[in-house]
Amino acid sequence: MFKFAHMADIHIGAHKDKRLIDLEIESFNESIDICIKEGVKFIIIAGDFFHEPVPELEQVRKIIKKLIGLSELNIPVYVVYGSHDKWGSGETIIELLEAAKLIIKIYNPKTVDGKIRLEMYQDKETGVKLAGISARKIGLEKAIFEKLDKEHLESQNGFKIFVFHSGIEEYLPKSWKDVEAVPINWFPKGFDYYAGGHIHKRQELNIQNYRNIIIPGPLFIG
Repeated sequence: MFKFAHMADIHIGAHKDKRLIDLEIESFNESIDICIKEGVKFIIIAGDFFHEPVPELEQVRKIIKKLIGLSELNIPVYVVYGSHDKWGSGETIIELLEAAKLIIKIYNPKTVDGKIRLEMYQDKETGVKLAGISARKIGLEKAIFEKLDKEHLESQNGFKIFVFHSGIEEYLPKSWKDVEAVPINWFPKGFDYYAGGHIHKRQELNIQNYRNIIIPGPLFIG
């Protein structure tokens, strides 16, 4: 048995008021302290870690200090882009944190026979296998889901987690009804846990062949 943590929509850099900036950082730091206290083996951030691709560096510096602490404890942080983390083709803070080996970006698509194939990342300590799809502005990741080689993912054995940053079409909250979303049958079946983000409302879903679909909601909103 082991524990892992799943968070999303942290949106570091979303606020300009200093009091809210401080609370934003404090909420992240406290969540990491809880993860450490609870003895989690790894942490998943399912998109929108940051509010924009290159936020204020002073805020990033504070986040880096906390990530270094996790690295020293050998607690990996698995990340996919959210719709705020990457807008175009330029470098982002996510890439810099990955280059510094403070996070592990698990979105790694390649095209095979006209389909998009995701290779699974295996957590070294637990053996858990993770795959994920990053988001883009205005729901452009939907095209990735549509061409996804689901059979490849479904054929993998072991404990599996699928990470995503998209709304589920059939289960959008009423206030999000005009948001571009993904039909549930475009997701790979048979995963043990679906770690979602994007929708700023907690959702816990079990749908047909899809169990343990969790969207935790935002970490802090001010």
